Amino acid sequence: MTDATLNEPKLAYDVNWAYQVNAAILGLRGSTSWTSVTSSSTELNYNDGAIPGTVVASKTVVVDSNKDIASFRNWTATGTTTITTLSHQSRTVNPIFRVSTTINYSDLSAAASKTLITAGTGERFKVIDILVSGGTNFNAGGDRLITIQDVAGTVLWTAMPAASLKALTNSRWGGTLTPYPATQTHLDTASQATSNIVAKYTGGATDYTSGAINLVMIMEKVA
Repeated sequence: MTDATLNEPKLAYDVNWAYQVNAAILGLRGSTSWTSVTSSSTELNYNDGAIPGTVVASKTVVVDSNKDIASFRNWTATGTTTITTLSHQSRTVNPIFRVSTTINYSDLSAAASKTLITAGTGERFKVIDILVSGGTNFNAGGDRLITIQDVAGTVLWTAMPAASLKALTNSRWGGTLTPYPATQTHLDTASQATSNIVAKYTGGATDYTSGAINLVMIMEKVA
């Protein structure tokens, strides 16, 4: 094919071009219709030289077969960025988060428990701190302890004594109301995988009929 102006018919076969083509409108033929290409040559050239999995300056960003990408220089987000695991200079930073809730006496009655953290499949948690910011004293007729533990009972981080529940004060982990665990290794032990973190009664024989505590926990998701 020589230099020429092509009006009709539209090409329906493969053609090897040996010359430049000047076209007012470039279209791509689908199975039933044509689609106009509106990109400029500059925009199309952003794809030329793109490397899957590696950021190339002034080129289209293309992830590799594992949906990974590397070598961004700076990243600015105007919305929400969700990160499961953040690594920096070969160090992995686990997610740290705060749980705030009120535990009422009725949440734990009749061998019930209150879920503080719902664990996803395989998820495990460590406690960084436990704080109680007051509440309403539990009634004198009860004698139960309130424990913070994983639902499997593998790890127990604190057991709040009945005497302290009946005379509430502000407390943090290691204090009179929220003592460290009797098993010292539980201080730095993660919950069992896929096991919710709960509050429940242990010890004693009589449930409370009134009372509530305001609980704050600082947790680390380790798996």
